[in-house]
Amino acid sequence: MSKTTSAFLGLFELIALVVGFAILIEIDHTTAGVVGLVLCVVATFTMLTGIGLPRFKHRGKAFMAFLITGSFTLVAGGLMNQETESQLAVLRDTDQVAYLELLKSHDDTRWLTELSKLDPEEYAAVTAARREEGYAKAQKERQQACTSGKEGYAYVMMQGYVKERLKAPSTADFPTRQGQGTKHLGDCLYQVVGTFDAQNGFGAMIRGRFEGKIRYFPDEEAWQAISLDVNG
Repeated sequence: MSKTTSAFLGLFELIALVVGFAILIEIDHTTAGVVGLVLCVVATFTMLTGIGLPRFKHRGKAFMAFLITGSFTLVAGGLMNQETESQLAVLRDTDQVAYLELLKSHDDTRWLTELSKLDPEEYAAVTAARREEGYAKAQKERQQACTSGKEGYAYVMMQGYVKERLKAPSTADFPTRQGQGTKHLGDCLYQVVGTFDAQNGFGAMIRGRFEGKIRYFPDEEAWQAISLDVNG
């Protein structure tokens, strides 16, 4: 097959693709959108790998097919949206229950706005349930963030508060591991026990002990001492 014949045949195939999509959109917007999306994926794969359907293995032809199918997919999506909007407009005046059900699957934010106008009681119940669900989710995430694996962090963060109580904080030396009794008390509150070596007011190194409680705030990723006793 000559190059000229091959070029004309390729052009004919692309024209056939355009005509086929135009007809399919007129018949069924949804099917046209799905087919267009699938062909877009196939064309993209061919452009990246050079592997594709017979007569469409050439990357240049695959690129043209991608442009054509992508354009028609966007057109089909727009027509589907227009069709949905028309259906919603009719249902709002004739069947508000069906209208709200369709709108909920189409646009949740808009559904809530319309629900507040058409059914205030249901709107109040839905928003209350969502607030409760959001609170429960936040609590679950909080509990996951506050685990027994953070005792080491609690021990390190408490050291800063201990140093604030010392005469010579720069001389303070803490063991690498926390003392026995350090544990998670629940609700992001940790009990911390430990020892340290530091100079006293006379310059002599002494061994001290501390015990206290410190809370972790997951949202701010911050720590705050709740209580602290330092001996030494």
